[in-house]
Amino acid sequence: MLEKKLSDTYKLELLENLRVHPTFRVSFLKPVARDVSRPDREHTSRPPPDLVHNEPEFEVEAVLKSRQLRGREWEYLVKWKGYHPIEASWVNESDMEHAQEAIEEFHTRSAKKKDVECDEDITFLLVRQSVT
Repeated sequence: MLEKKLSDTYKLELLENLRVHPTFRVSFLKPVARDVSRPDREHTSRPPPDLVHNEPEFEVEAVLKSRQLRGREWEYLVKWKGYHPIEASWVNESDMEHAQEAIEEFHTRSAKKKDVECDEDITFLLVRQSVT
C-alpha cells in the first residue's frame, strides 16, 4: 500500500505491466494472507507473472472446483503457484489454454471422488435392504 487516499480508498503499488488505476475502494481489497503458525516470518513477495505476448500469465498450481455458466462455458477455481489459497480465483476455461494438464488432473480427481461416493451409496443400499 502506498497511501490512504480517503477514508475508504487506498492507492496500491502495482506491477508495471498491469494497466489498471492503482486506487481502490476498501471493499475490493483483501487482507494479506499471513502464515499464523510463523508470526516471526515476514510476508514474502509473490512470484511475478510471466509475460506471454505482452500479457501477464500466472502459473496454475491446481484446479480446485468447476462450475458451468449459463452460456455452457465452464469456469475453474484456480490455486495460483506461489500464492495463498485465499487468493484462488475463478477463471474461464477459454483463458486457460496453457493449463490443460491442471484441468485434466482436476477431472481425474473428481471422477475418482464420484466413484467412491457411488460405492458408498451402493453399500448403504445393500446394507439397508439386508436389514429390512
